[in-house]
Amino acid sequence: MTQAYQKIKDSSQNPSAAGDLSLIFGYMRLLDPASTVREGEFANAENSAGVPDTIRARYNKIISGERLAPKQRKDFVDRAGLLYKGQERLHTQRESEYRRLAKESDVDPSSVVVNLRAAPDKIRVLRPDGKTISLIPESQWEEAQKKGYKRAQ
Repeated sequence: MTQAYQKIKDSSQNPSAAGDLSLIFGYMRLLDPASTVREGEFANAENSAGVPDTIRARYNKIISGERLAPKQRKDFVDRAGLLYKGQERLHTQRESEYRRLAKESDVDPSSVVVNLRAAPDKIRVLRPDGKTISLIPESQWEEAQKKGYKRAQ
């Protein structure tokens, strides 16, 4: 969900046909990360506005290739933020429970709990011992490879 939410935010910054496509696909992915976005679902998302916004969106589509009116675009971004924050709360609860279980089992919690909310400029890597995963800035990737780190899935 983190990647989908980031794409939504990024895509809304400079309205364009490609940005609107990315925003809509990102939003649909946020709703169901494992699904395939089908043409009918895409059309439903694109048409989720009142009559004035629909008319404005159609006009923009003809003139510039944009698919969403500014109000629609903002609504998608706002709604995505609410959905993301709700899922983030649930994820934080799960993380806390796994940290507790790890500590009770005398296991380092960082070996069990992976930060899936990594900043886009960070990548997940397997340490040389192959047992733990770390987050490192992408700028340090080449140096990490020399030390035996591998990119994690």
